[in-house]
Amino acid sequence: MNQGSASERVRWIERLRLVSAPVLGSTPIMQGASDEAKAAFIDSFSDEAGHRRRIDAPLLSWMLGVNRRALILNRTPPPDEETWWRLAAGEAWVPPAWLHKRGALTSEGVRAPIEAWTQTELSVLDGLWRIAHRDGNGLLTERCLEASAWFIAEVQPDNATGHPWGIGVFLERWLRLGDVDARMYAEVQLNNCLVNRGVPDRFSACILVAGARSLEDPGNG
Repeated sequence: MNQGSASERVRWIERLRLVSAPVLGSTPIMQGASDEAKAAFIDSFSDEAGHRRRIDAPLLSWMLGVNRRALILNRTPPPDEETWWRLAAGEAWVPPAWLHKRGALTSEGVRAPIEAWTQTELSVLDGLWRIAHRDGNGLLTERCLEASAWFIAEVQPDNATGHPWGIGVFLERWLRLGDVDARMYAEVQLNNCLVNRGVPDRFSACILVAGARSLEDPGNG
């Protein structure tokens, strides 16, 4: 990595953390907490409108180092939720059908409604990227990079609901490969979650901090 790429990595890490700090600064995401406090935060988490999503718990469990995989042992979650639960549990996992194809990861051609489809696909990409680098899975790494290029070419970054899923992947693509379009994709994702209030919503702030962590430790995702 050249010096310019290294400095840009640091700049983006600081940027993602800075915009998230006003929203998450007093939470276990940004400061130390007991296991009990972490569990309580996960169980009570909601955005400013009081909304909770099924993906919230696995995302926050991974971010806080809490293994709660047992919560889904008796049901079949959607692909994004499954990916993040597996990640939070430290499991090496990727369906072969996702790995041995091109383009979208899980459901190319199933895009209605576009917002929900985009969110699911980018969330899967975000989680798989971390699994790939945690496990040193070069084949999965290449698949994620290929999928990120497909998204840049085929899916507008403002099609989704303003949540910046995959922002760390697009920034990593730019830093590694010099893909300016990938940086622009990440820029639009960041701007979209800031446009309404000047700061991200609580859920988007969590995704941004997760992206910063990925950039901080690209070898582990």
